Amino acid sequence: MTSSLSPGPDTFTLERLRAVWQKGQSEEFRYRTFAPVEYDANNDLKHKRHFCLKLHASVEDPVHHVERLHAVFDSFRSTKTPTGFPADLVVDYAYNPLCRLPARPPDILEALLPKNLDTSALNGYLTHHVHDEPTLGCTVSSHWDHLQVVAAVDTTTLHSALGLAWESKKVNGRPLFAIGPEFVNAIAGLLRLTFRLSSENASTDAKRGWVVVRAFLWTVWQRALMLSLWWRMKGHLDNGYNAVETGINVLGLACVPDIFTQRLSQLSYDHKLTPYMCNWAYEHLRNDRAAATTDLRRFHWCYNSLFEGMEARCLDSQKQCEGGSPENCQRFRGAVVADNKNLRYCTVSERTLAISHVWSHGQGGRPDTTGFNACLHKRFKKLASIFGCDSYWMDTPCIPNEKALRAECINNINRIFSLSKVTLVCDRDIMGIEISDLTMDLQESVLATLLVCDWNLRAWTLLEAMRGRQNIHLLCKGNQVLSVKNILKNVHEYGRIDLVILLLTCQHLLPQEPYEEFELFGEIWETLEEDRMMHLGFINLAEASILLSHRHLSRDGDDVVIWSLLANEKAINNVVELWKSHIGHKLHTGFLMSSSPRLQGHRGLTWAPSCPSLRQQLCQISNGTPYYLAYDGLGTRKGTITSEGLQAQWLVHRFDLSSVQCKLRFPVNVANASRKLQGCTHGAFLRPAPNPGPRHVPAPYLGKASNPLVAVCGSNDGRCWEWRGVFEWANGDPLPDLNTYGRKSDDPPMDFLGEDILLV
Repeated sequence: MTSSLSPGPDTFTLERLRAVWQKGQSEEFRYRTFAPVEYDANNDLKHKRHFCLKLHASVEDPVHHVERLHAVFDSFRSTKTPTGFPADLVVDYAYNPLCRLPARPPDILEALLPKNLDTSALNGYLTHHVHDEPTLGCTVSSHWDHLQVVAAVDTTTLHSALGLAWESKKVNGRPLFAIGPEFVNAIAGLLRLTFRLSSENASTDAKRGWVVVRAFLWTVWQRALMLSLWWRMKGHLDNGYNAVETGINVLGLACVPDIFTQRLSQLSYDHKLTPYMCNWAYEHLRNDRAAATTDLRRFHWCYNSLFEGMEARCLDSQKQCEGGSPENCQRFRGAVVADNKNLRYCTVSERTLAISHVWSHGQGGRPDTTGFNACLHKRFKKLASIFGCDSYWMDTPCIPNEKALRAECINNINRIFSLSKVTLVCDRDIMGIEISDLTMDLQESVLATLLVCDWNLRAWTLLEAMRGRQNIHLLCKGNQVLSVKNILKNVHEYGRIDLVILLLTCQHLLPQEPYEEFELFGEIWETLEEDRMMHLGFINLAEASILLSHRHLSRDGDDVVIWSLLANEKAINNVVELWKSHIGHKLHTGFLMSSSPRLQGHRGLTWAPSCPSLRQQLCQISNGTPYYLAYDGLGTRKGTITSEGLQAQWLVHRFDLSSVQCKLRFPVNVANASRKLQGCTHGAFLRPAPNPGPRHVPAPYLGKASNPLVAVCGSNDGRCWEWRGVFEWANGDPLPDLNTYGRKSDDPPMDFLGEDILLV
């Protein structure tokens, strides 16, 4: 079990928090942070390099190295605290989330240690408990736990906690402390830069110093990221889920490949200790945007507390599936039960209990064919009465097999779950949990189970939860029920932060932000149809695609239907018509940076993904071909879907396929692109431009990629461009120069320029 951060002289106390708050009131206001960058050749690294070298110099002498390191890092982000605000109120509030962080970040010492440096070189940097007793023979893991920079809490982290406390208590005024993605990404950027700087000095002392600095930056980054995500979750729980703020927009650990590889290995090892869990479900969790910290230790402990010792049931009820495809997992195959054909039907109303279940768990049957289980009918009647409902709705007895009738019923799915009083989740694993003694540990374990249960991996149940999320309950052992909203609020306020933030992107489990008309100067302003739909709980096609990417469905064509129902009130069966129905809508260009297949043979839509799920791409993943998952694209410029295609601004490098100059500068990447550009006379490399941010700095891809991700497009007239795929920029070529902001007219032209591009 991973312990929580404990108060103490080296971590935090009420007195230290109060001193930090009061010091901020006396200092001259300063606020400095670094913009997130991807460290291309054109970026000015002089200031960042100088800052990292100052950090390194502060730890050359092990004696009092923590104090010196913290003093240097304090200048990274300093803020004046507001006067006239009760210090005790803020300090008490900040104390709470700090107590619920992990005591140590995940162990990455093996990734930090050079091959010719062993852990004994770090003895001077350990806490006195280990340093004074060298005969204990410490392992790498124990050395990590006793590194002073890992155990201690820096002032910047305390500033962040105090800032969040002030924002939660203030009545008016502009926030000064928000832990935004820029701050979090800047720390990740510094961490990545230290790996480059460490190669400049091969001495043992220098290498040892960089290990300590990187351990410190990793610790600060983990804590800042967790506090930032926890604060975002608070907003969703207090005010309802805001679709405008769906994106986490933080750099994933893939931006630091030296650590990323080690973390992937550790996550795979941790999963082997939980044999009951489905591998496909675990892959879904690992790839979720909310798992950016890659810290799943608390999750594993909570899950194991319920299912330790139980055999897997993916294959032959005793083996785990390999995780590459839901098609090969028996958890996703149906079961048939039959009994009673005598049911009475009525119209769905606000007194209806909507049942959201997993077919393969044997819930029900079809009254028009196999019959419906009489015991289940009695059970759901009883549950409906408990909730004050006079009817219940369930797909198996209420959606017929006949094609026309089925289509009519599906068109009403959104209305059914939105109108119903309660949505009840029925999942085999959750239904086996005894909740009569509902401790905080048990509440965390229920949420951990919910994240990877079969119900959460289904596409249809996602849609049902999205529409019924105002009042979702879980059916537990003995017909006991549990409110998802209540348990989320409890764990967010009193439980472990590293567990609750994993549900940040589970918008189908979070309450919807109430719809309010926009009023200004006493007048009601008309809102765009796109905004109206968003406030009603509908999401754009990009976000819907992200949510569906790892979810299973058993019927061909249902993925497009569900995709459309997440974004529209009525179902659309044809993906071409689906995209055409969104002409005039905006789309983040970063969303297109993925390996998703594109529509073929439809002019104006060669850039558009042809499906939201991974079903057609699973063969690529299984045979080792690199596959890049889509992300929501927040933080990148938006394009407009038009009748001609997608019009948007990108960072663009055009080249003639016969250009000698381009082939000389980027021989490997031009060769990669040429294979995708058959039949074209012009080629172009595209990278998303940031928004907000300087136009000359590319927005980084937030998925798993060790190098910059570049799109390849082809054209025969230089105006209309066809999408031909994405690839990682090959290491054999230099990183392309980008259009530098404010460059002089006589400067040589850059390789990549900001340009409006029409993708057709």
